[in-house]
Amino acid sequence: MGLLTRIFSGNDQDLFNNLTDQQKLAFCKLASIMAKADGKVIKTEMDGLPNIPMSFMANSAKLNYDDSILALKELSTEQKGIIHEELKDMSRDDGQVTIEEKDFLTKVKTGL
Repeated sequence: MGLLTRIFSGNDQDLFNNLTDQQKLAFCKLASIMAKADGKVIKTEMDGLPNIPMSFMANSAKLNYDDSILALKELSTEQKGIIHEELKDMSRDDGQVTIEEKDFLTKVKTGL
């Protein structure tokens, strides 16, 4: 379980309280894109996600990538690093990291 997972599940309540709903939606959008990056979504990728209300996952579909990055740009360097690590963990959950996943991770890291 990554630190962002603990933040979203409320175990680190102070940090969780500092994230806006828009930032939570943005993370959900990036996680959704990462899950689909290799053309297949498997249960273990989704199991590793933070415990987020389904409404955040559903409503994140309304965002696009650029809006998601914009919403997360104001986070601290440490928080951005945590998001990147969570996405990296997702990319490994199916046992291999594809070129598409690597490219997306690079795009996110550069975008943030």
